[in-house]
Amino acid sequence: MSSFRMKAITVLRQALNNAKTVGHDQYGNVYYEHPQKNKKTKRWVIYRGLAEGSRVPPEWHGWLHHMFEAPPTETYGAPYSWQTTHKPNLSGTKNAYAPQPRNINNQKPYTPWHPNN
Repeated sequence: MSSFRMKAITVLRQALNNAKTVGHDQYGNVYYEHPQKNKKTKRWVIYRGLAEGSRVPPEWHGWLHHMFEAPPTETYGAPYSWQTTHKPNLSGTKNAYAPQPRNINNQKPYTPWHPNN
């Protein structure tokens, strides 16, 4: 059995045994935690749809990596006025960033610098 499949089975088994659902985000991802004796609490996410790490909002990323003890559902307030909404990684999709093509024919010719000029 593949390593990925074994990890998936382990996560699902933990989700069914003694795991506590902590919350949901705006993308439908579900966050869980499982207390461990004499260890850090194990935390994970079950993605809705494509399992892509960039689909985890920053506040939940911090909670998953033990930067915050309390989940964002309890502590995260209203966003600041300068904050933008979280966007997943769009690389490889039709919405990916693509720079405008340059018009090579209308470019000024390049002349290298020479110290004697």
